[in-house]
Amino acid sequence: PTDLNRNMIEGTPRGEWIKKHTPMGRFGNTEELVGAALYLISPSASFTTGHTILVDGGYTGRGI
Repeated sequence: PTDLNRNMIEGTPRGEWIKKHTPMGRFGNTEELVGAALYLISPSASFTTGHTILVDGGYTGRGI
């Protein structure tokens, strides 16, 4: 969830399911996206193309 929709999902059965299935066990915060954004605008990302950077507390990698 984002700051715009956090109140719609936090405390609901779906929200609890998401947290249970996220290795970090919680929803992320807006501030936790800063590192990825800074990387993407930095010279270090000059060879990065066509990639999705996931900042999801391990949610998408949980089945690996």
